[in-house]
Amino acid sequence: MAELAVKVVRRTPTGLYSAVITPQISKIACTKYVIGKWVKAQIGKLFAFPSINEAKRLYPKGCQDNFEVWEAEVRGTEEIFEILDPKTITADQLKKFWLRRKDPGSHPPLDNVIDVTILRMIVCDAIKLVRRLY
Repeated sequence: MAELAVKVVRRTPTGLYSAVITPQISKIACTKYVIGKWVKAQIGKLFAFPSINEAKRLYPKGCQDNFEVWEAEVRGTEEIFEILDPKTITADQLKKFWLRRKDPGSHPPLDNVIDVTILRMIVCDAIKLVRRLY
C-alpha cells in the first residue's frame, strides 16, 4: 500500500511538470505528471512533502498562479535534509547530487546545496497525483 504525501507541480499549457526543474532547465530531468498515473524520475528520485503544512511553508495558497499543490500516493520514501538550489540547478548537477547521495565519496560536494533540515521534505521512487488541494 502506498503512503500519502503532498506534491507541488507547475501547470503549463502542455501539462503538469516538476515545480522546480522546468523543460528550459533540462528536458532530461524535468518530470511530467499525469493525474492518477504512477510517475518515476528520470534522474534520481522525486521530491515531495510529508504533509500539507510543510508544503504551505514554501508554497502558500496564491504564491504563484501556475503552481498547484496535490495530495499524492508515494512509494519508496525517505527523508531528505538537503536539496539543490532551484535557482542554479542543472541536469549535470542533479546527476552528481544523486550519485553523491548513493556514495558520498564518489563526487566532491556541490556548492549549491541548501540545508532543509528545518523544513521536512521527502524523496520518493514514484508519485501518483490523486487530488488537487489548491
